[in-house]
Amino acid sequence: MHLCLACYWSWLGLGSNFVRIRTSNLRRAMPPRSAVMLGAAALVAATVACGGTGSRDESKAREPRADAAIVSIPSSEVDTPIVGGSAEQQAALREILAGIGPTSIQRIEIQEPGPGWKPFDEDDVLVAFATKGGSKHLRGEWEAWLVGGIFRDASDTAGLPGVLVVDTNGDAVRLGRRVAAEPPPPPDATPEAAQALAESVERAVAESGAELVDFAILKPAGLAFAITLKTDEPAKFMNERVEAFLKLSDDRLQRDEGAYVRVVDESGEIIWQAASASRMTMWSHGVTRPELRGCDPIPIFPLGPEDVPPPCPA
Repeated sequence: MHLCLACYWSWLGLGSNFVRIRTSNLRRAMPPRSAVMLGAAALVAATVACGGTGSRDESKAREPRADAAIVSIPSSEVDTPIVGGSAEQQAALREILAGIGPTSIQRIEIQEPGPGWKPFDEDDVLVAFATKGGSKHLRGEWEAWLVGGIFRDASDTAGLPGVLVVDTNGDAVRLGRRVAAEPPPPPDATPEAAQALAESVERAVAESGAELVDFAILKPAGLAFAITLKTDEPAKFMNERVEAFLKLSDDRLQRDEGAYVRVVDESGEIIWQAASASRMTMWSHGVTRPELRGCDPIPIFPLGPEDVPPPCPA
């Protein structure tokens, strides 16, 4: 399978391999909606290409425990430092952060864009996020993507300075104001929508055969969800069963703000994780064990001619 290499970049972390599908880079070549759907289709197509429809041992399936409780806190309890910007901008950010609840975002700074970002309007801003664990902590970066994309749209709606750039731990993405060709943002969170999301997650958990360790529904604006699954067969799970969650992310692409899926082994060690943020059209995933790279349901672009994943042991 060949996909547009200009839309991808790879990064080798400490014992991890991450691939980020930055579909926002496609905006110059096609309408943003097409770019978003290309990213989603790539995930599902990659799963099929890697044999993601294998059988599973139903006897190992656990009863799912998903419910529709929404995680949030009052905006007055948000204690993430926000530096720079106006009182209105800071209040908008606190409102978004309140819908995430406890967060890995440690600091937000509103700045003037540097000259390297020209052209831009006089009042445009760069919003910089610092997250717990930096670029090696995908959950924190995912939360920053959610907040950055929603703050861009909230600023446009409220007539605040435009959010030109979102910088997450030094990785900057140019956004600019929303244009008419872009798909509408996800709808606001409602109890009914949260219940439907919980039921979708329950079905995906049952199909995967994994144990549901943690499930949280967030409402930074529309709904988002974070889930942790446990498996005692990491290679087999990645090679055959994680497809249910790739399908879930694809099915809910335009209905939710984003998703974070983490898979751990029996000891609680992360073996695979993936994140998406619809307003920033960002996808990222990573395998944390070198010996499991060949089991990744999403093909990893090699970092060099000798960067060949080992065969999946499943």
